[in-house]
Amino acid sequence: MSVSTVFLAFAAFLVGAFVPQSKSTKQRVGLGLVAAAAVALIAGLWPDPSDAKTLAKAVDTSGEWRYQLTSLIFVALNLIVDLLYVRLDPRVRTG
Repeated sequence: MSVSTVFLAFAAFLVGAFVPQSKSTKQRVGLGLVAAAAVALIAGLWPDPSDAKTLAKAVDTSGEWRYQLTSLIFVALNLIVDLLYVRLDPRVRTG
């Protein structure tokens, strides 16, 4: 773990500990630890730029539709919006 990762995790801990409005020390420390753990996990899983070029493989995408992922995400987001705002909101249902 590099010094910058430790610094970022500590900064995330401070933000997580000082942002909540409650006076509960347990809640503040818990949020700070979760924020620090999230930053450390993301920094640990992030590849180095030098490793990324060596690990990158050429992928044959000639048989795939170009906008497949975009359309799948667009359909999923539209279904979520439809479910949350149209079907569950009584103001929209009654007109």
